[in-house]
Parts: sequence; C-alpha cells; structure tokens
Amino acid sequence: MKASRSSLFLIELTISILFFALASAACIQLFVKAHLLDQNTQELNQTVIWSQNLAELWNASDADMLSVYNCLCEQYGGQQNGFYMTNDCDAILFYFDENWEFSDNVSTRIIYHIDFTDNGYNAETGLHTAEITFIQNIFDRNGNLSHYETLYTLPLQYHPATRGGYAHE
Repeated sequence: MKASRSSLFLIELTISILFFALASAACIQLFVKAHLLDQNTQELNQTVIWSQNLAELWNASDADMLSVYNCLCEQYGGQQNGFYMTNDCDAILFYFDENWEFSDNVSTRIIYHIDFTDNGYNAETGLHTAEITFIQNIFDRNGNLSHYETLYTLPLQYHPATRGGYAHE
C-alpha cells in the first residue's frame, strides 16, 4: 500500500510539472509577442513623427525641396549625418540604423531608409505633389540585402498660392 501511495505521488508531481511547463511556455510566447508588438509600434511612431516633420517643412517652404534640405542641414549638419539630396534636387534620402540614429554605415543589420521625393507641379490639378516613403532594409551577416519592407507612405499635396483677381481701372 505504501508503494502505491508513492507512485501516485510521483504521478501527481509529474502532471503538475507538465502543467507548469505548458503554462510557462505560453507565458514566454506572450512576452515574445509583446516585445515584437512594442518594436513594431516604436518603428511606426518614428516613421509617423519623421513624416509629419518633413511634411510640415515641405509645406512651410512652399514645396521647395532645396529649402527643406538646407533647413535640415542647419539643424542636423549635412551629408555626413546620414541624409543626402540627389543631384537633380528632387529627392532627399535619409538613412537610420536600428536605434534610429543617422547612419552612413551599411554594416548595420537594419537600416531605415526614407525616400522623400518631389513629384513636381501638375498644371492640370494645380497641385504640387510629393511622397514620403519609409523602407526597412534588413541585411544578412555578409552585408547583403536579405529583404526590405515598406513601413509607411505619406502622399503630400501643396496648393501654391496664385495671384489673380479683377483688374481695377
């Protein structure tokens, strides 16, 4: 009778250990999902903040990309800090590392890339348009681009002020 009690105790102990192991595995999965959700939220917050700031600069400069670039250079210090203007002055490219610091270093595993493109003035609609696109580039251990993902896109429209009215004689 004593042997059956001890075997019953061992079975109960085994079942309770199995139950706690399953519960801890579920908790670990929840913590991992929460961490990934937090990381995605931080990425989205950064992209929205940068997009809003760039859109406001673009609107305040009357849709002039060169003025936006000059203002950014005054604030952050120019090309050595991870943002560049293309030769035809129709786009500004930004590069950030995984900590959202400006980056020129391609050796980082994750690079956030902002493509701020001026699409020009459309005489038919009377609007000047641009687009801000955030792209996440993920590199493998050899420094090759393994994949990229578009995180956020913000289309912009600017209605330039026109002079007009009635001629007074």
